[in-house]
Amino acid sequence: MDFAYKVHSELGAQCTGAKVNGRIASMRYHLQNGDVVQIMTSKTQTPKREWLQYVRTSKAKSRIRAWLLKRNQKRSSAIRGKELIEEGLKKYSKSEDDGKKEYQRKLEHLLTTFKLQTENHLFTALAHGQLSVKNVMREIFGSAAIATASDRSESSTGEERDSQVLNKSPSVLSDVPSNANGIVV
Repeated sequence: MDFAYKVHSELGAQCTGAKVNGRIASMRYHLQNGDVVQIMTSKTQTPKREWLQYVRTSKAKSRIRAWLLKRNQKRSSAIRGKELIEEGLKKYSKSEDDGKKEYQRKLEHLLTTFKLQTENHLFTALAHGQLSVKNVMREIFGSAAIATASDRSESSTGEERDSQVLNKSPSVLSDVPSNANGIVV
């Protein structure tokens, strides 16, 4: 494993095993001077956390750790993007179930429109700010539905703010300028 990473990081990352002097060797085999090594690879192979137990060189360990960290960051981005989609569906659809059904129905259209390969790419693009939730929702529900939902959202936010001010106790409003007729605006 260390030898594969010494040759090239990608070779190490795709390593499935090795033949040493024509024989398949275990991952724990220690190379000797003069050994002839053939690295076996697979394009579907990816580094595993357990590999950190087998490798000895700092280069191999750091490459494996870096790959694992990058994979975790990608997963986190995809999870955040999925959360953004779910929030958008709640905000812009009549019901959560209807929104999810419409999203699933239009998923291929979304991927084609935004030139993405998979749903995870969509999630990652949302999480990194390369796409806006509003644009995705516009593709799912149409411009009119987005405008209507935005109007509803803004009016309810304004009403909530008004009710919060009215419901506050006088001590909270003590720093607000007022006179005998009420609050001065």
